[in-house]
Amino acid sequence: MFMAHTAASADIRVVVSIAPIHSLVAGVMEGVGAPRLLVRGGASPHSFAMRPSDSRAMNEADLIIWVGEGLESFLPKVLASLSPGAKITELMENPRIRLLDGRKPGVWDDHEHSGKDPHIWLSPENAKAIARISADALIKRDPDNAKTYAANVARVAEGIDQAARTIGAQIAPLADEPFVMFHDSFRYFEEAFDLKPLGALTVNPERMPGARRLARLRHEMARRKVKCVFREPQFSPKTVAMVAEGSGAQIGVIDPLGADLPPGPALFLELMHNNAHAITACLS
Repeated sequence: MFMAHTAASADIRVVVSIAPIHSLVAGVMEGVGAPRLLVRGGASPHSFAMRPSDSRAMNEADLIIWVGEGLESFLPKVLASLSPGAKITELMENPRIRLLDGRKPGVWDDHEHSGKDPHIWLSPENAKAIARISADALIKRDPDNAKTYAANVARVAEGIDQAARTIGAQIAPLADEPFVMFHDSFRYFEEAFDLKPLGALTVNPERMPGARRLARLRHEMARRKVKCVFREPQFSPKTVAMVAEGSGAQIGVIDPLGADLPPGPALFLELMHNNAHAITACLS
């Protein structure tokens, strides 16, 4: 059920909720072991259905790392059923993570907010913090491998810094171009790289927007000459196609979760670079 690279790592069993966080934790654990990924492929963390093998893995885990109830809404009941000794790291509760306000669907000029945005990993600074938080939790459970975890965190952080510099230079010429999102999932990325989105169709991808909000969004798209509307591969493209139709805007694909990427240490940086490429290709 759990993979292990060394005999020592058989003692540490780690479950991580979603692929980007799993990738960062896998990078920290390289040379020691491999964490188990819970939400796989194109599944949505908002509505994921656990298999019996997932439940067994959760019950056997020494460490469980997840984002928070605003993202993995299926997990709180599962976590509450675990033994009191289970070690659970909820990243949104850690003060080292910088949280941004969520936004209401529609045009973002009315400053309406909706809780805290859970897509924390799309900030390079938060991604480094996630790696460090994970390393601290691993070291507490597995002190024999503390040096390996510490060295891996430094390497993961340097890779994130290098990617952020490359992406920043790539996106900078297009920073003032307005665009529209299907789902408000990229605020941390937008803040990190100074992008200027016009708005989003929905906050919760399981709920479609109302006609009034869509009409206002289409009006503003025409007024601002929006070039691109971005959809996500996990969800039906119908609503995005309806909004883009007749507007002259292209449809791009961005993915906060890395649905089509193989899980593992390389996924996180590939995810960030792929999204930067998709944004620049559509806006230019």
